[in-house]
Amino acid sequence: MKTILIVDADGNAADMARVLLSGRYEATAVHGYREACDLLGRRAFSLILLDLAESTVGDARDPIRDLARLAPHAALVCSSSRGDPAQIVGAARRGAAAFATKPYDPGELLGALRMAMAERCASGQADCGRAGEPALSPYGSRSARRAPGPDEPGADGDGLCCLLGDHPAIASVKERIRLYAQHDSPVLILGESGTGKELAAAELHARSSRRHRPFIPVDCASIPEALAESQLFGTVRGAFTGSVERRGVFEEGDGGTVFLDEVGELSLPVQAKLLRALETRSGARVGSHRQTRFDIRLVSATNSPLFDDPRRFRPELLNRLNTLVIRMPPLRNHPSDIPAMARAFLSRFDPGKELSPGAVEKLQEWHWPGNARELKNTIHRAAVLSGTHRTVAPDHIETQSCAAWGAAQGRLL
Repeated sequence: MKTILIVDADGNAADMARVLLSGRYEATAVHGYREACDLLGRRAFSLILLDLAESTVGDARDPIRDLARLAPHAALVCSSSRGDPAQIVGAARRGAAAFATKPYDPGELLGALRMAMAERCASGQADCGRAGEPALSPYGSRSARRAPGPDEPGADGDGLCCLLGDHPAIASVKERIRLYAQHDSPVLILGESGTGKELAAAELHARSSRRHRPFIPVDCASIPEALAESQLFGTVRGAFTGSVERRGVFEEGDGGTVFLDEVGELSLPVQAKLLRALETRSGARVGSHRQTRFDIRLVSATNSPLFDDPRRFRPELLNRLNTLVIRMPPLRNHPSDIPAMARAFLSRFDPGKELSPGAVEKLQEWHWPGNARELKNTIHRAAVLSGTHRTVAPDHIETQSCAAWGAAQGRLL
């Protein structure tokens, strides 16, 4: 498990970050910049989450560069309650790989950490995982990762395989993926948070003729608005103060599939450039007028009602994105698939354990407002709570404790 050092004088914010990151990162928190420097002299971390408030950094003149020098192999993410463009760009110039605003939003924070780790791996400065795994791109994915083959299941962001389930709602999704994989038209995937939209996109890529080329997911919600255009289209050196030459995600994905998750979060100016890029199959890096051609298949996803507000999302771009549509069903609409999904999650978290009939029954009684993601977290918790027992019992299933988290996810829709 990757390790993260949280540097924040606000104990409540630090605790919130630890809760949000539990199960994904081994988190250690310190209250200030000086403590962080002392700890980094003795211990290595995969990531650092640094709050930029004066109460945290004290009188340090350049804490970002100082920590980057102390921990050159760690991915550095800065956070602040301000989050204005000038502060974001300033942090990036000094060595921050990503930025998160406070109070923390679960999706934004995790997206920022993924982006930071990807940035570090792409530059060759970090240990990017198990031997044999390709490096991560700066856009939150393994830019050269091989997607599963046409007869293999896909994989979610944590490596758990396949679109599981035999319910007609899931069977319909699988059939659409099979049909759409034979074509190269844009695909729009609709569905609530946690229903597996990225997994469906990966499966679509895996069954297509592009499966041996890159599959690059981009979390549009986690990209600061000020940096979205450069992330998608790249930058030239000198485009703005401190900018370096960088390929955009469409150049990185040439020949493969680009997956724009939460595409509705893109600003209207970026939407306009994206529309032009799709029409001409080319785009210019920030700071340049030279058009670079690319060959990608675009798959987009959203849990927002893009069709309802033309002032928020350009109708002409929507018409380009929704040529082919996949609707991911919420878990409450296919409860018969819960046992198979739960057993698959459990086999990953603790191989050899099994669910008791009572535990399965309890799982099927819950309405899962957070969908498959909530189910996965619940099973992970049950695997821990069951301790040395080889059977997960009903009292190890804490579905009610997931209610607040599920409701919070519902507010993201």
